[in-house]
Amino acid sequence: MDKTTITEIARRIGVHKSTVSRQARAWGLVGRDGLVDFDAYQAHRAQGLDPALQTTGAPSVEHRVPEAEDAAPAAPGREDASPTLVAERTLKLAAERQLAEIELKVRRGELVERKAVAAVLVPWVRELRDALMAVPRDHVLDPVQASACEDALSAELLRFSERLAGAGGQ
Repeated sequence: MDKTTITEIARRIGVHKSTVSRQARAWGLVGRDGLVDFDAYQAHRAQGLDPALQTTGAPSVEHRVPEAEDAAPAAPGREDASPTLVAERTLKLAAERQLAEIELKVRRGELVERKAVAAVLVPWVRELRDALMAVPRDHVLDPVQASACEDALSAELLRFSERLAGAGGQ
């Protein structure tokens, strides 16, 4: 249990002391003497902070490079965001990224609307169906066999149409 000052914690982890103070008070880690348990503070930071929302402060003591030792601490950022806010922001960013990818693919012509595809395919599929249904009548002399052949073709075309319609939703 390493109790230390808020300023020392800020220096160690490379953020502004007001950030540490705000977080430590919110998490109830500040003792009556004004000191904070460093290990408990680090545990809370590891559990509830999204690194994407943290500002870039001075590097921590363990990772300091000689040129960065004189760097001023960063202004307080939003690294004290609640886990719910972080999760919602992450979902929003992912949705915006997906939308941007879709818009780019549409502009490149890689995506086509279903209506446009259906406008082309539906007449072709109907024409194919009519041509296939005429084959038994033109080539099979026995009316019973012609009817059975038409039923088999109709069932296969129906199965194909259902697969085609289902593939549009994937």
